[in-house]
Amino acid sequence: MGKYDSLVDHLEKAPEEKSDYQIKVDKFKATFLATCPDASPAELARCYCEARAEKERIAEIQYDNNLAIEAYSQLLIAAYETHDMHSITLTNGQSVATQVEPFASVKDKDAFRKWVIANHLEKLMSLPYQTMNALTKERLMAGEPEPDGVVVHLKTKVVLR
Repeated sequence: MGKYDSLVDHLEKAPEEKSDYQIKVDKFKATFLATCPDASPAELARCYCEARAEKERIAEIQYDNNLAIEAYSQLLIAAYETHDMHSITLTNGQSVATQVEPFASVKDKDAFRKWVIANHLEKLMSLPYQTMNALTKERLMAGEPEPDGVVVHLKTKVVLR
């Protein structure tokens, strides 16, 4: 039983999308079924668990790699500043340089909101998807309708515990 099973009778299943990604998923499924046409639910579950484990292994490698890149970047910036330089060309022809770029953050949300409206950019304002989705789920579980302008469909997902 899932947390949202009570909504099954009230909401439609999500429509299938034919995005480029889904086309690749369909191709993968067809290839798999060509080699294992009679795959049982147990076999599919085993394959799913193996793929998830591989994803976690790759994520750990990616995390460690990103950490190394950030450490080297910080060390390189400090070294360039110490040696009053901005670039170096390696023997293989690659150039490693530093450059500055602006980085904005909102410190006064109300003032920024007023600026957005004054500059006719209000259509660009939206809640992040995760926030909108969480608020919608809370409302549905409380028996309230979804927010105006929001459409809700059910999507079945696989959960690994």
